Amino acid sequence: MARFLQENHVVQAWPPIDVNTTPTSDLTTLNTAEGVRVISLKNWDHVCVLINFGLVNAASAADITCYACSNVAGANAVALSAYPYRQTNQTTTDASEVTTDIWTSDITIADSDIDIGDESDLDPLLDGSDTSIYNGMVAIEFDAADIFNVATDNIDRDCFYVTVSDPGNVVTCGAIYVLSKAGYRTKVQLTAVAD
Repeated sequence: MARFLQENHVVQAWPPIDVNTTPTSDLTTLNTAEGVRVISLKNWDHVCVLINFGLVNAASAADITCYACSNVAGANAVALSAYPYRQTNQTTTDASEVTTDIWTSDITIADSDIDIGDESDLDPLLDGSDTSIYNGMVAIEFDAADIFNVATDNIDRDCFYVTVSDPGNVVTCGAIYVLSKAGYRTKVQLTAVAD
């Protein structure tokens, strides 16, 4: 019955909140009640980040940024860049209108942020237009090896977190990490929130 959770580990990055009224410091403060959870990939070889949000439009511009760091306190954090992501969303406020659960193929960002809202990296109609996004999700995936030597400073980074910037307007947003490919099999649940 619980086979998914036997093979994978789910950790909340941050709960669904209005990321506009939440102090920006909470979204950049690590490992606090309202802050962003840092995870360790010491016991896991793969992470998928799922970020879900409500209405995002040009008046609600925000950036999603992923970081690699050397411990769960967030030390030696480096923003990751030029990585692929996928998206899915409906493009209308009416829940009875046509929606989709189809994910795009990989889209690679050119810099270190996925822009949502104004000049969006997210393309809800998949036609290059900047259209409001409703009930969207973004999926970002990394192998532990992808982030381990991300910088040239000889610091090993096996921890990870994701943040969202202040959108300047009401945006309900939450995120979870789904960790998979455990480093070794055990009957005891492997943690991802401690080094």
